[in-house]
Amino acid sequence: MDIHIVLLSSDAFVEYCASTMASILYNIKEDYFVHFYILTRDIKQHNRKKLAKLSEIHPCTIDFPEITESMLDAFSGIQFPSHVVKIAYARIYIPDLLPNVDKAIFIDSDTIVRSDISQMYEQDLGGNFFAMVEDANWKNLSARLWGKEDGSCYFNDGVMLIDCSALRKNNYLQIIKQQCKKNFSKYRIGDQDVLNDAFKNRILRLDVTWNCYHEFFFKKLHVYVPDDEEKFNNTCENPNIAHFVGPEKPWFSICEHRFKKDYLFYNKLTPFHRVIRKARYEIFKKKYLEFTLFNRVIYRSELTESGEIVQFLGIIFKRGQNGLIRSIHSKNLWILYIFCIPLIKKKDSDIERYIKFCNVPLYYSKKSNLEVINETLLEEVRSLKDQVAFLAHRINLVNRKSSNLKCIVEAQKLHHQVFARYRAAFEGKKVVLVCTGPSAKNYRPIPDAIHVGVNGAIYLDHVKLDFLFIQDGTVKQKVNSSLNKDAYEYVGNDCKKFFGIIPEDRLSVICKDIVRIPATYANSPSISQYVLEDLFSHNIAYDLTREPMGDFSGTPFSALQFILFTHPKTLYLVGWDCSAGYAYDTPNAINPANYQVNIMKKYFLPFIKLNYPDIEIISINPVGLKNMFTDVYMK
Repeated sequence: MDIHIVLLSSDAFVEYCASTMASILYNIKEDYFVHFYILTRDIKQHNRKKLAKLSEIHPCTIDFPEITESMLDAFSGIQFPSHVVKIAYARIYIPDLLPNVDKAIFIDSDTIVRSDISQMYEQDLGGNFFAMVEDANWKNLSARLWGKEDGSCYFNDGVMLIDCSALRKNNYLQIIKQQCKKNFSKYRIGDQDVLNDAFKNRILRLDVTWNCYHEFFFKKLHVYVPDDEEKFNNTCENPNIAHFVGPEKPWFSICEHRFKKDYLFYNKLTPFHRVIRKARYEIFKKKYLEFTLFNRVIYRSELTESGEIVQFLGIIFKRGQNGLIRSIHSKNLWILYIFCIPLIKKKDSDIERYIKFCNVPLYYSKKSNLEVINETLLEEVRSLKDQVAFLAHRINLVNRKSSNLKCIVEAQKLHHQVFARYRAAFEGKKVVLVCTGPSAKNYRPIPDAIHVGVNGAIYLDHVKLDFLFIQDGTVKQKVNSSLNKDAYEYVGNDCKKFFGIIPEDRLSVICKDIVRIPATYANSPSISQYVLEDLFSHNIAYDLTREPMGDFSGTPFSALQFILFTHPKTLYLVGWDCSAGYAYDTPNAINPANYQVNIMKKYFLPFIKLNYPDIEIISINPVGLKNMFTDVYMK
């Protein structure tokens, strides 16, 4: 029996495409003959020959349908994410590119197939044109295209079963063009928006196991809600197709995806597998250069905003620190010096290429692709230092996560009785978050608004607070020793107070001389306690009834998580200046809080856009947060 499978790849991505193909061939039934079709504009001839060797795993053919520039230009102007390339539109033309094929599967090249894909191929489409898995963020994406009241499911086109014959019979390209004219301005995700909109009611919903990447959205971002949570968790443990969405790919050494070992297994079956590997990549605005040997890191250079960090054989250095590590570059030669000793040399010229460690070649070629591996050296690479450093890192990671588990358990016991009553409690209302920056003194209270203050906002005479947040480690009490007591006695507008508990281990890291908020203060009926996470900048609390408050080194971020949980119509930010100094006379500002600008940009802006796009956020007299939200000025 024949099965037709379409992939999309560039020459730079061909190795990963080959890994996907190898996983399909390895797991498919023996009585199927696989026909691969790769949508590409630039895969070189020598790489096409390498791909042909995959037939050694299982009988197959590989074709490269012709894609013209005019096909792709037909959709020019439609917005798509920055990581998506123009050729992604080629998948729209699959029925025309395969005129003799009745049914086909399209699959992204950053996937691995862990079972027999013919099970999906044999699915009955029931009169639908496509079968896909719902997008993990389908509710928000559906609302963007068709409005909240519609409720239609929005699908991810990274894996599709396609009825090519039915699409051709129904003049599918004309349907697409008509719908593009109608909703062109709403499209943000290129071909995926186009297919969802054009065939809104003709897509069969597949089980998540056929395109599984939803676990992160379920556990971290809390935007995906499965129909059956127990079944979903079991699927995530053993899906048929694992899809490596996002920037952290399994071929990067820093990736810790649960199916990374599976990917490496299938990669070893391809003719593109390399024992020694050089990689350059960028993840979350950090640039990496690394050399790996049997997928173990020998050398890694990590560029961050604070400088360059180098890891060599498990030992971490900062470049230039005490002159321990440096490198020189010329046109074809790169040398790494540790303790003034040249340890790694890399030469790349037209005639000669090599990588040497302590002047012993790990890789060498001269007018050929001959690789020379020194087995004795490999044992030296797995040195005691490497093992100890790796073990220490793992122990530290386990300790941190174990400590945080305690916080999660405590939060699940405490937070439900503290925060359950506030779930969406402020819908349709205006809420003001009152911080303590100098600009707060120019704020004129907004009528009928709920005022949530932090820390020294209690000293602002012209504002009466309805809620107050203060937590351990808010300030160094040497400067203002009365803040905790003053907050305890504050009345405001019948103010409800929340006092945050920072775990012992975390507090000792922040500062050993900070005095905790006295536990006896929690005996007051107007005061409740909440638990902060033991991992810094780890997780924004989406559901406060069962999660610890995310610790982002600032009480305003705790108050912000609470306000988002109450889901107001409008949120005003007052006095969040991210600078030094306060709007009242008590001089307890020690350092500027300008680091909070980056935290807001990196963590909270994406979280708010994804989960609360309907909340209008207005900054009053902004300083550090200027141009981040809607800016309004009061004098």
